[in-house]
Amino acid sequence: MRLWIFLVIFCGPSWACSCGGYPPVKEAWLGSPVVFVGIVEKARFKEEASAEQSAWVRVKEAFKGVQNDEVLELQGGRMTSCSQVYAEGQTLLFYLYPSRQSGVWYAPPCHRTAPPQWAADDLRFLRGLPDTAEGNRVSGVVRLQEDDLTIGAFRSRGLAGVRVRARGDAGVIESTTDPEGVYEFRQLAPGDYKFTIDPPEKTRLSYPVVSGRVAAGDDGESGNEAGVRLEVTETSGSGIDYTLTPDTRIAGRVLGPDGGPMAGVCLRLEPVQGRFAHGSSPSSCSDSDGGYSIERIAPGTYRLVANRDGVPSASEPFGRLYYPGTSEQEKAGVLNVAGGQHLEGIDLRVPELVRRIQLRGRLVFSDGVPLAEQSISFLGLDGRGGRGSRTDGRGSFVVQILAGRAGQLTGHLTLWSGLESACPQFAEALGENRRELRLESKPTLVSGTEDLSGIEVVFPFPSCEAWVQKDRAMKAR
Repeated sequence: MRLWIFLVIFCGPSWACSCGGYPPVKEAWLGSPVVFVGIVEKARFKEEASAEQSAWVRVKEAFKGVQNDEVLELQGGRMTSCSQVYAEGQTLLFYLYPSRQSGVWYAPPCHRTAPPQWAADDLRFLRGLPDTAEGNRVSGVVRLQEDDLTIGAFRSRGLAGVRVRARGDAGVIESTTDPEGVYEFRQLAPGDYKFTIDPPEKTRLSYPVVSGRVAAGDDGESGNEAGVRLEVTETSGSGIDYTLTPDTRIAGRVLGPDGGPMAGVCLRLEPVQGRFAHGSSPSSCSDSDGGYSIERIAPGTYRLVANRDGVPSASEPFGRLYYPGTSEQEKAGVLNVAGGQHLEGIDLRVPELVRRIQLRGRLVFSDGVPLAEQSISFLGLDGRGGRGSRTDGRGSFVVQILAGRAGQLTGHLTLWSGLESACPQFAEALGENRRELRLESKPTLVSGTEDLSGIEVVFPFPSCEAWVQKDRAMKAR
């Protein structure tokens, strides 16, 4: 089986676009009538509120279909998030196609038109023509992507000296990245190859971006060892760009007043200076042992905070809390993280908990048959949700809520297709909402003032053996 797979994510301080696909360098050059490096001399939108733009570009370095110093009219604008929007003085590597308007060109979205600093692989190929077009070629760029706290954006740079390996029937061939992070394999014997990378010390592979003909195959390996499998023909052109991130980590446990582990507590990092890209701070939630691990952190100085919004809940029965265990930001511990550093044993100790109560009961059909492994949710009368639960094999549940929060418990039943005739009571309960994938029980009111047991949350229709069997089979997969 062979598949064409394309994926790209461009991340830069002034050039950002997410696409579902883009062609390899060689394929883009073969398919584009006009290829050159040029500078935008003039750009204007047709009207003040228009999404359409016209631009005039002077050719500075011609590769195909034009001559140096020619001026071309381009069509651009904000038609999609990945459409080209031009600015005067901007230098780009252009891959152009004729538009519907005679004499006017356009750069397709999700293609390879980009600033030169994002086109090192392209320029190595184009400046090496015609030799680089002979035979096959597999190439790409190895980049390190970091969160630059000083500008609140991601920065990316090519890494030199990184080894990329191609393993085929004849053995292993190596290529090493140049100062701009570009590697290249040329004139490989046709066949299937597995490509892997040796991430430099203190970095880790985040993801590969593949453009080319992917070969089928799985030898049971995972991570970077699994590699990327490509089919190489006599004249194919393929690409694999590798994005690396710092191999940094802050890890520890969340411990309650009694020293026991607390699960479901979510922790975030706050930079002491600067801000994270797009406002998205690295985070992690504690597991059943209280453990958490926040990874791929940019070098910097941080505070660690739990329950940042400060609103107590069943899983976080306390207000905003900073490491090592204070509600006051001024008393928070400061964590200095260097590139590639692992800080272990950073334990957050919760000094005091808001009182919680437990609600115990069973989720059943109207005929008393229990529902195993289904969801139970709690919604307070104040409109705020709470931590839900799942029933066990006997339909029993335990839901923990903050004391004093009155609300209602609701059971949720997963619907499976193909049971309409066998379980007409389900279809009747759906009514006109036939596109719904779940059914809800009658809500059961609880006062929230004390622990309760023996609660029954009931669906208003009898059980269906066909559903029970299918639900059990689906969950066993």
